Order: sequence, then structure tokens, then C-alpha cells
Amino acid sequence: MTRARPRLPPFRALRAFNAVAQSGSVSRAAVELQVSAGAVSQQVRLLERHIGVELIERSGRGVVLTVLGRKYYRQIAGVFETLLKAHESIERMCKATEITISALPSLVSTWLTPCLFEFREHHAAASLRLIGSEEEPENDEQVDFRISYGHRVRAYPRFAELFVDRVVPVCSIAFARTVSLRTPADLLRLPLIHIEWGQDFTPAPTWADWFRSVGLAVNGVQPGLSFSLSSAAIAAAVSGHGLALAQRSMVDAEIKAGRLTVPFEATLPLAEPYFLAWNSAALEKIHGPLLRSWLISAGRNKDTACG
Repeated sequence: MTRARPRLPPFRALRAFNAVAQSGSVSRAAVELQVSAGAVSQQVRLLERHIGVELIERSGRGVVLTVLGRKYYRQIAGVFETLLKAHESIERMCKATEITISALPSLVSTWLTPCLFEFREHHAAASLRLIGSEEEPENDEQVDFRISYGHRVRAYPRFAELFVDRVVPVCSIAFARTVSLRTPADLLRLPLIHIEWGQDFTPAPTWADWFRSVGLAVNGVQPGLSFSLSSAAIAAAVSGHGLALAQRSMVDAEIKAGRLTVPFEATLPLAEPYFLAWNSAALEKIHGPLLRSWLISAGRNKDTACG
């Protein structure tokens, strides 16, 4: 037969005894707990009756712990310290005004940064901290929001789809003026800039995929310079070093600014969407819910534009 576990004493009684044991005085414990000394004494007596032993005894103007009282205090002191740290941690997280957003570096330097500047134009009091990282945060206390690509987001309990990006060929306007770009086949003889995706990601469409999508049967394309960062490949295209097959989300600003042009509008979708993930504490912050709605709306607008 399973033995019944003893009933826990009231928390107020435990708290009163812990305060008395720490301060060595009922009156000082009363000041700490913001109650009367009589209320503290009453709670300690309640605890003594509950466990059936005497825990403190009067000594002059103060009190001392009995042998069993000292042993009992050593057991519960660590519990109260743990509770206090947990409370302080949660309170600090909820009161913090700064919101931390983490995303892949190339997305940070292209689509996300302008999006966040626009958010602050409408919410100037918002304090935002942006981290560019290939690695997913080790725990959800490190960041409030994380923008992830593809299956990685499944590690988060809360997330929403943002958009499915598409790749498109781009080059600088100056470069386009120096070459013949009448048909997609013309690109086969021009310097092509390649982007390599990490092994943890589902690869983006390649130049060979793009040529096949426009009806050109190719076994391979000419070798060229490859970049592990999309932003570096785009910068090379802006500098006139060739054509890059880049994500629309990352080149739209360059196209609007006249630094890049799209010679052929044929696009290919990425294999997976981008997602926004967040922790519950993010929504307790002043601008947390607003920022989540803003990013989701911006992502879905981008999805419509990419489609």
C-alpha cells in the first residue's frame, strides 16, 4: 500500500518562518514582509502546529532557532532562494523593454533591417536589438523572435509562416549595358555568380535549375565565383562582376534604388518558407505583440509580391 505524502504547510507560514530565521527577529521579519509582528508570530505558531515541533524560542529581544528549527531552515532556505530567483527572472523578462530579434545574416542585411526601421517609424519608443546568426538560439530565453528557414522552425513551439521567397537573375545596370541580353540563352556565356547554401538547409535553385525552367537543356553551367553568403553575392553583382541568381526579398531594395536590374523575370521558388518563431515572454513586452503582427504582415505582403 502506497504511503500518503504529508500535507504541505501553508506558504504564508513557511515564508514567515524563513524571514524570522534569516533576520533573527520577529519585528525585522514583519518589516520585510510588510505585516505586523503579531501576524508573523501567528504564522510561525501555525507552522509549528502543522509539523508538530517547536522551531523558535525567545532569547532576550530576539529569537533563536531550536535544533530542529535550524535543521528545518537549512532545508527550506534553498527552496526560497530558488523561488526568488525564478520570480526575479520572470519579472525582469516581463519588464524589459528591449526586444531581441535573431535571423540569418543575409536576411538581416537585406529584407529585415528596412522592415524594422519602418516599424520604428511608427513605434519610435520601441527598443530593438538585431542579431545575425546562422545558428538557431540554444534556448528561447536568448531571443524574443527568431526568423528561420524551413524545417528548423519545427524546434519552436510557437511560429507562423512568413513567405516563400523566389530567386531571380540580377546584375548591375552598368553590366547589362555592356553585354547582349536578348534571350536567357545569352546568360550562358556570361560570368555567373553562385550562392552555396549550408548543408543544414534545403538548397535553393541553382543556375542549372533556372536555365532548365526557361527551356534550356544544360548539363552544367560555367564555373564562377561562389559565395556562402547571399549578401556577398549580391554585392558582387552590384559591383558589376556578373549575374547572381538571388532571392527577391534580398534584392528588391537594390532594384528600387537602381543598383540592380532583372534582365529576365523568370523566377523559381525556394523549397521551403521562412518562418517567424517567438517565445511567450516576447508577447509580455510592451511592443512584442505589435512587432509580431508587423513582421507577419510584412512577410505575407512579401509572399504576395514574390508570388
